[in-house]
Amino acid sequence: MVAEGHLVFVHGACAGTDTGNGFLGFPSTGNKMEYGVVDMFRLRDGKPCEHWDMADAEAIFIQIGAIKV
Repeated sequence: MVAEGHLVFVHGACAGTDTGNGFLGFPSTGNKMEYGVVDMFRLRDGKPCEHWDMADAEAIFIQIGAIKV
């Protein structure tokens, strides 16, 4: 996590298991998944007022079988 002025940047990872009703028409695999994320927050009066995020969509698509490698 890095903070500069009114901006805060967070780099992390999400992990879980592909269960449920599937994703984008692909059935759930039951596989463990992990992918990187980056979040940016803008603060006003010490509280978040805006948020942007980016996830490694390619890693998600590979792990659910939407992209073959």
